[in-house]
Formats: sequence, C-alpha cells, structure tokens
Amino acid sequence: MKKVLCVLLALLMTLLCACSGNGGGGTSKADSGSGAAEPTTKANETGFPIVKDKVDLSVAQCIRDVDELDYNTMAFYVDYETKTNVHVNWEQYKQADWLTKLNLMFSSGKYTDIIAGGSNGGAFDTDDYGATQHLLLPLDDYLEKWMPNYYPRLAMNNVTDSMYAPDGKMYYIGYFRAEGINTSGHYFLNTTWLKRVGKEMPTTVDELTEVFRAFKTQDPNQNGQADEVPFEAMFTGTMAGLIDIFPFWGIPEPDGEQFVMITDDGKVQFTGLQKGYREALEWLNLLYSEELIDRECITQDQSVYAAKLNTGTVGYFPYWRLETVGIPEEVTDEFECVLPVHAEGYEAKMSRRIELPTFGASLSITCSDIPVALRWIDGQMDGETMIGIIPGKDGIFKNNEGKWEYVEGYETPKNTTPGVNGFYFAPADWYFANFQFGWNILEKAQHCAWYEEQGVMEKISSQYATNIASMSTEDKEELTRLQTEIVKYMEEFITKCMVGGVTDSAWDTYTATLQNLKVDRYCELYQKAYDSLKK
Repeated sequence: MKKVLCVLLALLMTLLCACSGNGGGGTSKADSGSGAAEPTTKANETGFPIVKDKVDLSVAQCIRDVDELDYNTMAFYVDYETKTNVHVNWEQYKQADWLTKLNLMFSSGKYTDIIAGGSNGGAFDTDDYGATQHLLLPLDDYLEKWMPNYYPRLAMNNVTDSMYAPDGKMYYIGYFRAEGINTSGHYFLNTTWLKRVGKEMPTTVDELTEVFRAFKTQDPNQNGQADEVPFEAMFTGTMAGLIDIFPFWGIPEPDGEQFVMITDDGKVQFTGLQKGYREALEWLNLLYSEELIDRECITQDQSVYAAKLNTGTVGYFPYWRLETVGIPEEVTDEFECVLPVHAEGYEAKMSRRIELPTFGASLSITCSDIPVALRWIDGQMDGETMIGIIPGKDGIFKNNEGKWEYVEGYETPKNTTPGVNGFYFAPADWYFANFQFGWNILEKAQHCAWYEEQGVMEKISSQYATNIASMSTEDKEELTRLQTEIVKYMEEFITKCMVGGVTDSAWDTYTATLQNLKVDRYCELYQKAYDSLKK
C-alpha cells in the first residue's frame, strides 16, 4: 500500500495548492484592526521571561473527558512558569461540564483572563460572546506585535476564512493541526477477494453491485462459511456513514448532516431533492433486501463498526483511512483505496472538506494584561515547544531533513504535558515544512491528493456556507430550529426507504413534507451566509 514517497509528495503538493487559493486568508482583515489604544502592560516585547516581576493570570481550561490532568502540578506548566515569570491560577473543567461552567462564569460578571480549550473540546459561540455580548476581546490589533509565532501562520492556506465574527473582528486564537485533507471518507475494496471472484475493478454502481453479489455467494475469504459482508458501514458518521453512497449519483452529501450543497455557480441547494437522490435510496434498498450490506449498519456505532472490520469478513467499506481503525496488517494488505463509482448518467462527486481552525483560546474583556496573556500563549507556539506539547519534550527529535519527528514507541509520562488540550496552530504549509508525519497521516494525504487529481471532488465546499460564513444571531437561531426538524425527518425517511423501498406515493409525501419543513427557507439562510463572503 505504501507507494513511492516522491509520488506521494507530488500528489500532496497538488492538493495543498488546490486548497490554498491565491493570497487570501491571513492578514487582510487582521491588518485593518480597529485602532485600539496600546494597552498598559508589564510585558517585555521579546524574549523570556515575559515580565521582570512575577504576575498572575487566570485561565479557564477545558480538557477532554478521557484525560486525567492537573494543570497546577503539570511538569510542562511548572517549567513554563519559571521560564515566563507568569503564574497561572487554573480553573480546569472536563469537556462534559465545560459549556455549563462557561455560561455560569459569563453570567457571574467575573471572568478569567484567558478561556482556553484545544482539540475542539472547548469550542463555544465566540460570535455571540464576542460580537454580540462584548464579553470577549477583539484580538486583531494585538496579534502582530504580541504573537510573533502565531501571527505569520494566519497568512497561510486561507486559515482565517472561518475565524471572523459577523462584525469583521477576530475573537479567538485558533487551534489547528492540518493534515492535507480534502474529504472525510474514502472507499476501501478488498482486492484479494476481487481477484478470487474473477471480477475487474468496478467503475459503475451496477458493476459494484455485481461485485457485492459475488462476494456474498463465492466464499472469497475461503473459510467455508457464508459469513461475508460485501458492504460494511454505519448509518451516520463523518467518514463511514451511508452518506458516502450519494456521491455515486453526483450528490456531494456533506459530513455534518446539513443536507446542503453548493453548485458550481454558487447556489445553495438541498441535497435530498437533487436528481438521483431517489435512485440512491432505491439502491440502498436493493443492498438491504439482498443482504449485500450489513443490516446492523442502521444502529451500530463506530466501535462496533471498527471491530467488524477486523474480522476478515468485509469486502468494501468507507473510512477515514486504514491506519486508524486498528485492522491487523494481514487484513489491511487485502484492501486498496479506490475511487468512487458512478451511476449511469452521472459523474461521481465527493463532498469537499476544508481544514478549518477550531477554537483555541479567547481573552475576556476584563483581561488584566493583554500583552502578557498573548505572549504567554504565543510562547507555547514556537515550533519545538508546540510540536513537543503532544508527546512531551522528550518525545520529539529533529531528523536529518531538519523536521521535527516523534520518537517511535515513546510513552508520555502522566501529567507532564497537556497533549491535545494545549495550544497548537499548524496550517498545512507550515506543518509539512516543519514536521515529519507518520505513515497514517501520509496515507490519508495521499488518498486525498489522488481524489483531487482524478477530478472527483466538488468545486465549492458546502462548508463555505455551513462553517465559514458568519450569521446573525437571529438567522442562526432560525436555522437551528429548521435544521433540527429537517435532519430528524431525513434520517427517518432514509431508514424507511432503505428497509422498505421507495414508492411514488412515499416520494410525493416526502417532497411535500420537506416543503412544509421549509427547506427553501433553510437553503435561503445558508445562501445569505454564503453570499456575505463575496461582499
């Protein structure tokens, strides 16, 4: 499976160029600023310690539910206090309690200087708390001077496209670990089985169906049992759900079950009303009726799904990448990443995923010393410190190419580093230039680059409307109400069609129900958000 590295890097550069755009992102809005006065500070402009005499900062920190950490005694922050001369009063909360604790803090009128939560666990509505309620500090005027590690990376790979609030200001510092990704799920086919049943690589839905039938009846795993599962999947999921079959009909169904797409000419449309959607549902019913797909896919979760992939009974499945599912090597060696097939009269079109920063940290409007707080965060974002924050400083080394690399087999001692809860900002251009990825990351990047090269990716990602564009609070609340009902109905209808088929009467009722659920208004709200990006 591991192909020649030069081929991989060439494909990867193609992908990065496709995703980077021309000169966007970065600093244009940040440079404009709001003309805020220079803050009073005790911070030194450069170097360490950050301050001459020790000062205190308060930090509300979100950590993942699975992590057992004590920031007060953590080796990394004990050492960092000595280095910076900044003492932190920590308020740390598990992810499950985070939003409740955060709301209580904002309601109390007493805020910590910094609000932090890496790895997406600490995300909250910074648009509302910043642009609307004015409880978060707009950061634009301070980043260039006080965050010399972080600020230059904002100009890379259009990373700031999604970071501005509706008022055009930036209220958070991003958390970002780019990996050169352009889509979530890929398709993996058991090519050992394919040879045993005497079939060619399928390129159409009809051909794939015949492959599944051969897998079902010809005992390709050669164990003498009729235990083969031609197609394994989950009902929902960002990388292994049934949504991954709709691209076969040219419908790039997005990850997050928003059920919207953006056409090549910039029109937001509802995926469930596209030509080919009914045909796709009918195909699902065929698979279900003939037991060519695991019938438990309707209810099984990811842990059950992943376990089934290890059994040696699966012929075809969608997933993020092979290396992440813990499949034994003797099983993975049987699979190859393959292109999406297409239905007759359609061109396959995959949903495009844009790598976007998530919430890393914000400063409250009552932050006691803005430059100190920003320098304290930024000091954790120099290359060596930031890359080392995942495994710990003894878990990395610099290779002969001058890139940082993880020490193979290194086990991070308990409570020595925040890991993925820490501060991290690595756009693709910076990351690939400074860090040597392991094969699991390079495998995914290779598949993404290949899909890009083969022209199976949609032109405009729906994320421009659903994740990047900002909405007013009123529009966001209306959209949420509509989406809750629409998603619930779509899940119920897809399940019903998969199990029982699609009649003309059922389809007429479906389209009428969607109109009653106001899918036109739903798309109109996303269209309004998307159009705002072009102004």
